Amino acid sequence: MKNEKKKLVKLLEKSVEAIPKSEIGLMFSGGVDSTLLALLMKKVKLDFKCYFAYVKMNSNPRDLGYAKEIAERYFLKLEEIGIEIKEAEENLKKTIKLIHNLSPVYLGASLPFYTACAAAKKQGAKKIVSGIGADELFAGYARFFESKNLEEDCRNAFEKMLENEALHCRAIAEHFGLELCTPFLDEKIVEFALSLPNRMKIVGGKNKFILRETAIEIGLQKKFALRKKLAAQYGSNTDKAIAKLAKTKGFKRKSVYLESLSKQKNPGNMKQHSKTRAESRLGALFSGGKDSCLALWEMKKQGFGIACLISMQTKNPDSHMFHKPDDKILELQSRAIGITLIIGNTLGEKEKELKDLKNLIGRAKKEFNLSGIVTGALFSNYQKERIEKIAEELGLKVFSPLWHKKQWDVMKELLQEKFEFVFTKIAALGLDENWLGKRITGKEIKILGELDKKMGLNIAGEGGEFESLVLDAPFFKNRIVLCETEKIMRNEFTGELKIKKAALTEKTPLT
Repeated sequence: MKNEKKKLVKLLEKSVEAIPKSEIGLMFSGGVDSTLLALLMKKVKLDFKCYFAYVKMNSNPRDLGYAKEIAERYFLKLEEIGIEIKEAEENLKKTIKLIHNLSPVYLGASLPFYTACAAAKKQGAKKIVSGIGADELFAGYARFFESKNLEEDCRNAFEKMLENEALHCRAIAEHFGLELCTPFLDEKIVEFALSLPNRMKIVGGKNKFILRETAIEIGLQKKFALRKKLAAQYGSNTDKAIAKLAKTKGFKRKSVYLESLSKQKNPGNMKQHSKTRAESRLGALFSGGKDSCLALWEMKKQGFGIACLISMQTKNPDSHMFHKPDDKILELQSRAIGITLIIGNTLGEKEKELKDLKNLIGRAKKEFNLSGIVTGALFSNYQKERIEKIAEELGLKVFSPLWHKKQWDVMKELLQEKFEFVFTKIAALGLDENWLGKRITGKEIKILGELDKKMGLNIAGEGGEFESLVLDAPFFKNRIVLCETEKIMRNEFTGELKIKKAALTEKTPLT
């Protein structure tokens, strides 16, 4: 396990180092996850405050004592945010509107996060760091002790977390204008954790074993590293508060009480919120591929206004940041969509290309009076973190509606929403020249799934297995047809589709 612990520390340090250096708040419970992050953030010299949010009841929550003791022992700046039960109810109403979930469990966990974000924003924070994901990745829940297939159960729990808690945290953070940082959700950490053998996750009645041992390795005392932490809703008194509020209001069940809060809407505010979205001016980072197009469509469906498409042309075919779409095709897509395209150029030299991107986004902000940008990021922290840093420097919000969506779900959604797209580049075993220019349907996605099982091919192309081009989508006013193409193969499984001639045509139903 020694090598695995070293690797985990290295991965976590790298993930933490990617957090912009100042004005940071850390959700802190005194548990091993948030404490490990705090120690690593301190090690890489980040300037941050820890936030412990709770509801004031007859007695303080047990986790508060641990949080205070750890903060004192390791010289951490700790902000204790205790709210009265009346304020808890008001915050519950606001949280319900943000996360659209009435589960007592999810609301109980989201309430302290909402409260901490409100306090952090008030104190000038621009980023909020959360340790979500650690329990699912490293088998932190009690139910994992009874698991008959720990690997599968961890994976399923992780995917469920992405669909619930991660989205809840993101919605709350964005509400306060905070950038959400989730070190445990770094793609390489996820891959590492899900590949660990079960014996490194649960040992002798201790869960999250490798995580606890890693914390001890970097200096956390055993009494802190090995202690059993309560779930957020219990460790912060929020579950008790919800139960007391339900009883006081005459409800027998917490769920019925929370449902009653959801019905207390203010039509004027809701109408104003929709108006604000419609009047927003966002620039969509646009490659012409499936992810950037789907992200744009997701934002349009939510009522946001898209003012322009932003595309960077790189001369480096191996750029980590950008695809290399044909500018003539991008212009056709722009005309088909009916949104202005702004194009920039870069040599594609690592890090220098980020300056070029910043200049391009800055130009777009000035020309189109942008308030934010949209990205099609799925799992690439490399791209997402650099875009967020640029946006922060330019005073823009970042919207990543596809972030950590299950890749199967992304592909299914493309088909359900009637996107027409083809592969323009391939670079993976199992993909030959027949895939180039071929319209992707349910049949092709099923084959990609089989290749994933056999060879580990990423069905969404996140590993560079392919690049795509969208020819039609729900928001296209015209459809693109490829009139003349040429397939250029470098070897049996690597090649690209050169588009010599393309045109716009009237939209007709696809067969």
